[in-house]
Amino acid sequence: MGRAWSVASGPLIAGAVVVLFTGCQAPQGPERDLVPLPSERDLIGSWVDKTTSKEAPSGEPPGSPLVIATFPFSYKECSGDAAADTTRLALGWPVGTAVDPPYDTVDFVREPPPGVPAPYTESKLDATLPDDAPAARFSLHGNSIHVDPMGRWVYVERVSGTVEKWGRVAGDLPGCA
Repeated sequence: MGRAWSVASGPLIAGAVVVLFTGCQAPQGPERDLVPLPSERDLIGSWVDKTTSKEAPSGEPPGSPLVIATFPFSYKECSGDAAADTTRLALGWPVGTAVDPPYDTVDFVREPPPGVPAPYTESKLDATLPDDAPAARFSLHGNSIHVDPMGRWVYVERVSGTVEKWGRVAGDLPGCA
């Protein structure tokens, strides 16, 4: 079952454009059973706040605050045995802010499958980390994130050293998470 998304532009905060998404939740029910792509398994899990060495709130259990969460995402109809098409990252905004349900988050998508017309800024899986994208304080399995000053992308620095530019979702996002 897909989620309804609504979008509103916000003011410039901490050098990034704020985009609010209402109704975003950590996946529940059959959506939770989506199988992540093998190349993205290290992107799924509990992010750690490097300043406290504690897990950042991820909206789990349902109804709990969310600071950062990544989960498998599918543009197809949800089913318990479905494979994910990509990975979605939800951030409380400004980065590091805990949001309560309904979750108003800024969402980014790693890479939509070919032919899917989704509203997002372009993703690139072999990117260069720009000097003006400061590191956020979160890590997961050695991966870390950097946020574009304009809020258009999140750069994910993989443990392998590869940098990925994930596009920001900028409208309704069909599918399920």
